[in-house]
Amino acid sequence: MNTLPDDRPLPRSLIPLPGESLFGFILRFSHRLDESPLQLGKRTGVSYLASRQGAHSIPSWLLLRLDTSQLRSFAKATRLSEEAVDELTLRPLSTHYPPLAEALPLLDRKTALPPWLRFETTRYCPSCLAGDGSTIQNRHGGPWKRQWHLPIVFACLDHNVFLRDICPACQQQPLQRTPGTNSPIPTQGLASLHPAQCRRTVALATKQPCGARLDRPAHHAGQNLPPLTPDIATIQQELLDLLKGPAPVHAQTFFADLNLVTTVISAAWPHHPAASAPTELLDAFNSHHAAQQALIESREPQIKGPPRLDTSWRITPQSAPAKAALLTMARHCLRLPAGHLREQLTELLGHAPSWSHPRWGGALEATSVQRCSTQLRMALRGTLTERPTGPLNRHDG
Repeated sequence: MNTLPDDRPLPRSLIPLPGESLFGFILRFSHRLDESPLQLGKRTGVSYLASRQGAHSIPSWLLLRLDTSQLRSFAKATRLSEEAVDELTLRPLSTHYPPLAEALPLLDRKTALPPWLRFETTRYCPSCLAGDGSTIQNRHGGPWKRQWHLPIVFACLDHNVFLRDICPACQQQPLQRTPGTNSPIPTQGLASLHPAQCRRTVALATKQPCGARLDRPAHHAGQNLPPLTPDIATIQQELLDLLKGPAPVHAQTFFADLNLVTTVISAAWPHHPAASAPTELLDAFNSHHAAQQALIESREPQIKGPPRLDTSWRITPQSAPAKAALLTMARHCLRLPAGHLREQLTELLGHAPSWSHPRWGGALEATSVQRCSTQLRMALRGTLTERPTGPLNRHDG
């Protein structure tokens, strides 16, 4: 259950930064008030009492949306409008991004969320976290952006770099839901940390946080990332533009196409499209795929019954270069003329698992195929010869 906030505004307020996420705002505002994020969550009505753990926390799913009472209490406490508070969540993007639209009705159920929605962790840009040099950002840092939680975002175009996902000191993801909690803000009961410090625990006995600064690009010198080329930056800009464009139906169709093609590419790996991504990005995706294979193999002995086999096509890469590789390959495929697209997808499906695979048979069913474009559906029609009554062969588009 959620806690009841004080029925009065906080003594001070803070203006949200452009693109800031709810969790980022809580980190900065609690730092300004010199209290812990958890205490601020209690005072603003977004802290919940988890009955099993018997402790309060700020749950990860609040990033998706706040209900009416939470919006009202958070807005009143922070002296913001309800519209401004809603903009801190991912909900406004649901009109353009299908995985968000699919996830919102599932929040009250114990149901797995769509794989192309990874909001319980985030990537980050050190220069963004450092702020713009203003007094308020020098004190409390720049924004943790809500778009960094979306799997289609892999680069910061303001600073022309791939996003980071690992703390350079502890080698963990700085903001990620940790085992045994439902919150993506680790050590949320501590008030002493700057919003740009890593909050991940490095000493389990003492629950001591890492504390490394994430807003200093020089600290990431040992984490070599490939350069963000103009071609890859253009793809990122196109994806960002679709999230806020004037044609939500077009955006929904495009993202459904992208979802389906990335699933096929992942399932066919290491065979990949002829129109491929730069070598450095392909290497990053290959590392992601190998890591997923190793994880699946390590879990196989613990699974009773028949082997589950490979399901790595359902896991979106956390690494920004790996994610860029997958999205770039899919985007190149979708730019092909209809006939060439059909040939490319037919070849990829020839390297994907058989429909007799216990999990692949329903994989395309879960990729919002009904939202795909007519062009993609026509390109795939007839290629699934092992399943002539499959989802793409049933309809006329």
